[in-house]
Amino acid sequence: MFDRLSRRTLATMAGGVCLTLGLVAGAGAADGDVKVTPLGSHDGEFCSRDRALVFEDPNGTRILYDAGRTVAGPDDPRLGDIDVVLVSHMHGDHVGDARISKTNTGTCGSPDTSVSTLPQSNTVDIAVKKQAKILTGSEMPA
Repeated sequence: MFDRLSRRTLATMAGGVCLTLGLVAGAGAADGDVKVTPLGSHDGEFCSRDRALVFEDPNGTRILYDAGRTVAGPDDPRLGDIDVVLVSHMHGDHVGDARISKTNTGTCGSPDTSVSTLPQSNTVDIAVKKQAKILTGSEMPA
């Protein structure tokens, strides 16, 4: 499933987000494993252009990491409840300057991201609909 993204890269991303999850959930979060769910453009794949991951703490806190272009907007049925949208940085492929209309369109190497999210972004659209906070380590345009 993760053959297109090295396990080391995924582990590094997961570690950073899990640290953030601990800060968001607060000290004393429930014991257990954080569930990590990749949201790629194609079912069962995590392609080179995919960025999105959902981290779910055992206490129910859910963080969407880099909504990017391969989450089908705020109504994507894979999202569920989202408490925080974490954006690594403000490049279009991470914040979502365009997006897929649904999964499995186009190819893994070239998904159909023809839905424009401008003037906002996939991140903003999802955060507004889910009433989630946006957290980023870089400057975010107004």
